[in-house]
Parts: sequence; C-alpha cells; structure tokens
Amino acid sequence: MHFRSVTEGISTAGRMGRAMLTVISAIAQLERDQLIERTRAGMTAASEHG
Repeated sequence: MHFRSVTEGISTAGRMGRAMLTVISAIAQLERDQLIERTRAGMTAASEHG
C-alpha cells in the first residue's frame, strides 16, 4: 500500500518514504504503549484510593 499526499508532496512509494513510514509507525506504537501504561497506572491508583 502506498500513500501519496499531493499538497505536501509526501509519498511512501520510494525507499525514503517507506523508511519514514516505518519511523512514524514506531513512534505511534510507542505512544500507544505509553497511553496504555498510563491508563493502567491511573486505574490502579484510583482503585487504591477508592
């Protein structure tokens, strides 16, 4: 699957585009994992404090 933005001139068809997509995907996964971790910590703290 390829993404091409006409207005920004971004394309994932080439090597650099695929590399950039990989980096962005890794950052998105990291943020998702951190969100899950913070949510679990908040739920634990809330259950400890009633």
